[in-house]
Amino acid sequence: TYDGLIDAIAAKETCKDVLKEAGWSEFEDFEEACFDPFDKSSACGFLTNMDRHNMYQIFFQRSVKVDEDGTKSISDEAKALMKELRGMLGVSEEEGENQIRNFFGPELQSVLVAAVDEVTRGNTTDVLLQNMKEK
Repeated sequence: TYDGLIDAIAAKETCKDVLKEAGWSEFEDFEEACFDPFDKSSACGFLTNMDRHNMYQIFFQRSVKVDEDGTKSISDEAKALMKELRGMLGVSEEEGENQIRNFFGPELQSVLVAAVDEVTRGNTTDVLLQNMKEK
């Protein structure tokens, strides 16, 4: 599915270039003209909402890379491809951001908790706790 979605993004870009070269101005906003998820005759209209979101989630998860020290990240290239795919699948930017938060949020929280434990070494005071809550 991941490789197929990469191919679909490349095909979309080729179609955009051909239409632009041909001077078809009605396709200037290509995603809006061709990828309306609520139009059954559009390029993604035959997919259910759940199928489109599942495809995006698969692509997202495959875009996350783990480096030598175990740090997970998404490259700038992968972020750009995810943005293209969101437009093609009718996934909003907000939904894409929520996907990132849901994936990285728990990991970020555990890193922050470990950092707080490292800084306080378990010796928290009521004043320190209050200051941390306020900020």
